[in-house]
Amino acid sequence: MVITPEQLATRKQGIGSSDAKKIVDGDWLALWKDKTGVEEWKPTVQQQFAMDCGTALEPVILNRTAYRFQGTINSKIPTAYIGEGGPGSVMLISHADGYFSNAEESFGVEAKAHGGYKDIDELVEYYMPQLQHHMIVHNEQRWLLAVVFGQFWRFDYQMVVRDQEWCDQYMEMCADFWAHVESGFEPLDDGVKKGAKHIIAKKAVDFTGHNQWAVFADDYILCKESAGLFEEAKAGLKELMPDDASYAHGHGMQIKRAKNGALTIKPEVEKDLDAIANYEEVVKYNDR
Repeated sequence: MVITPEQLATRKQGIGSSDAKKIVDGDWLALWKDKTGVEEWKPTVQQQFAMDCGTALEPVILNRTAYRFQGTINSKIPTAYIGEGGPGSVMLISHADGYFSNAEESFGVEAKAHGGYKDIDELVEYYMPQLQHHMIVHNEQRWLLAVVFGQFWRFDYQMVVRDQEWCDQYMEMCADFWAHVESGFEPLDDGVKKGAKHIIAKKAVDFTGHNQWAVFADDYILCKESAGLFEEAKAGLKELMPDDASYAHGHGMQIKRAKNGALTIKPEVEKDLDAIANYEEVVKYNDR
């Protein structure tokens, strides 16, 4: 979501969800400088561009989430707080991206645009502190991470459940960090990281009676084999492509070789007859 100047000023008064990973990882010094005003963090040009792209795609991700779960998304969630933020009390702040609801369920949504090569499981692990932070502040038991993968323009998501033991340890770490902000004594990252609590999930969950889990589980089991066959077929077709061939087709499929050597494979809607005519040689393979 777009953060207003007022919200940015509020973040100085407490710990926001985007600060959560730094708290857990023990990267306290830069965060301390930002909270105390010693040194304000400013994004690089590339970081700002990535942030702008994520902000622009956020409505698309939320709309896709609403479509997938057949409900509505409220993207105008008021800023939420817990804690007074006064002496001896740390304030946790949450600017939620959206909140989904339909007749059967409701949950918060964190929308992300990812341009790298992490999969949804890796992103859940990376954003876990932020997701748990939202659940603490909003007193929720579930929060959805919804992601659009820019390199493939693919949408994926995963529901994360609240881990109270994790949250309790996180709250302790937040209080320890905020004591440095209040005292003005800067934390030493090396010492913090060595002494930081390792927040480890220890909970097992039985979803046997959960209908949505059952649907996803069935889809995963049924589609996993098909997905493997798809990847195997794609690799096999590309392997058959001769190194000196620019175009190949047959049985409804075609492969084109770009000038840089990259192969593009896709269903053949119409033969590229003009391109074929320009090739010095056309090799035809028959069944043997």
